[in-house]
Amino acid sequence: MKSFVAGSILAWTLFIVGFTGAVIFSELEIVSNDLGYIAYVVAWITITLLVLYCYARKRAKKIYNVLAQECNPKDYISYNEVSLTKRNTSRMRNRILINICVGYLADGNVEEGKRILDTFQEFPSTKSGAACAIWHSASLAEYYLMVNDLDSAKNALDSMKEALKNPKLEKKYKWYYNNLIYKSFIHNMAKGNYGGAEEYFNNIFEMEDTLFGKVGIKCHLGELYMHLNDSDKAAEAFEYVAKNGNQTYYTKKAHEYLKSINREI
Repeated sequence: MKSFVAGSILAWTLFIVGFTGAVIFSELEIVSNDLGYIAYVVAWITITLLVLYCYARKRAKKIYNVLAQECNPKDYISYNEVSLTKRNTSRMRNRILINICVGYLADGNVEEGKRILDTFQEFPSTKSGAACAIWHSASLAEYYLMVNDLDSAKNALDSMKEALKNPKLEKKYKWYYNNLIYKSFIHNMAKGNYGGAEEYFNNIFEMEDTLFGKVGIKCHLGELYMHLNDSDKAAEAFEYVAKNGNQTYYTKKAHEYLKSINREI
């Protein structure tokens, strides 16, 4: 969001300066008519680029919200598959492929998610490569946690930790540190270590700003309460997931858990 605001301000500033300068110079005849015309063209190109930039950002946000706020992985996958046919740069294609993988994992289709992850090879020693490495390791850790391959999940988490140390990783991706901690707690729970998990998940639930994120947190809380034999709190957590998880695999899990404690809704 900050980059979007900054980009918009810069583009508008360039447009205003260019357009105003063109008018003043032309009126005062400081420059020739040809140079004044060039300044006008530059100003209009700037505003055109701004419009295109705003449109692209708005569309990207709309696609993001299909999963993040609507919990609709199937449509999220479809939108990204369409975008994939329109992107030629390797960075954009890699980002979209990871998005599609995330969609498949959210849908519970782990086989297709892993198939996409396996298409990635080594990442270049660039900013783009650093970003791809963190996207890939985070999704790989998610996959292994879902299939309960805990040793491989630990390796993926270690890769994620190393990827976060890359000096070429842009600051906007540093939030993956939080995702690393989140996945580490899930991994610990799967290994039978529940220490600090309840407090942690309750705290991040309040801070999470996406519905998909909240649904995932509640599902893990429900699993924790099942371990603690607190059926009331488990039911409360899974009922939240069942009501809000829409088409995600979390919803299916929640219904299965609720059925096991005779609290199906």
